[in-house]
Amino acid sequence: MRMKKVLQAVAGTAVLAGVSLGITAPAQAAPAGTVITAYFGDARAQFDNSPGDGAQSWVWGYSPYAKAYVKYQDYNGTQYKLYLNAGQAATTEPSFDVWRAAICVYDGGTGYACGNWASV
Repeated sequence: MRMKKVLQAVAGTAVLAGVSLGITAPAQAAPAGTVITAYFGDARAQFDNSPGDGAQSWVWGYSPYAKAYVKYQDYNGTQYKLYLNAGQAATTEPSFDVWRAAICVYDGGTGYACGNWASV
């Protein structure tokens, strides 16, 4: 009987330790210097909120076959665009953190088709 109480006490302590760790562990954010990538066909957009060169953030895009643009958004909901010529990359360094980005490619006729948002 005594062994049963010891085992129950040890099990209870282990459960409390697990609960305590779950409450005190910090939320995981993207590590500094983490590049987030969005794709649409062969075109792609990337952004990084800690590029390591002193800039607040960095946005880059490339579309090999058609003109395109990277649409990116700050945490206030404002959208911006970085325009790309076919076969050329472009980059910018906004003075704010980027929340999400997507690549949009000219469809050759009526407009642009966009890929899914990639976000932090």
